[in-house]
Amino acid sequence: MYEFSDCNADIYWTVSKVEGETITPFTDFSQPGTTNLKIEPGTLDPGEYVVCLELVFYANGAFWDFDCMMIAVYLPELFVHIDGGEDLEWPHGDLMTVDASLSKDLVGNLSFVETEPLVAYWSFTFFVSEPNDKQWAKFLTQEPTVGFIPSGNNNSLIQPGTDYALEVQTSMFPVGTRACAMLTLSRGNRVSSAFQCYKFVTGAIPLKIA
Repeated sequence: MYEFSDCNADIYWTVSKVEGETITPFTDFSQPGTTNLKIEPGTLDPGEYVVCLELVFYANGAFWDFDCMMIAVYLPELFVHIDGGEDLEWPHGDLMTVDASLSKDLVGNLSFVETEPLVAYWSFTFFVSEPNDKQWAKFLTQEPTVGFIPSGNNNSLIQPGTDYALEVQTSMFPVGTRACAMLTLSRGNRVSSAFQCYKFVTGAIPLKIA
């Protein structure tokens, strides 16, 4: 590192995307003229980049120095939310509406993201007796597929779409039934889920905390 009495320097930033053995310079940003580089969210596509800062000093001749760093840009996870918490008692005989309308892709306005469809899957399972850990684990880790899960395991998978509300008629099940609904959002290789569990009982007050 050189030391100069005159610390004025020309500042140059370079950003290059790394794709395997290919390095592509990125030029769609303004040189800030300072050692602080700020790039607005959504400017860089997801991937790995090499960011370099070069300083050129002209005191007593031209000298230069530089430093580089590797950064990785990731998209945030899909936001999936079901109102009311994770474990509720619900009055048997009522129509239950599971509300997940706040769920969304936080970066859905980016052009390269909008090329991939945002798909919502509702899964629903019920148990007429207290489920064991293995049964819960099977439900919570199942992979969404288009169509219906084969009958006999008390699971059904609602067709994909963009509807963030699920209606369940609780009178279809015996009093004391344990049930669980799960919403899974997918877009490209990003997948996120949220679930809510219930017990259908008589005399319950349908209380929810958003």
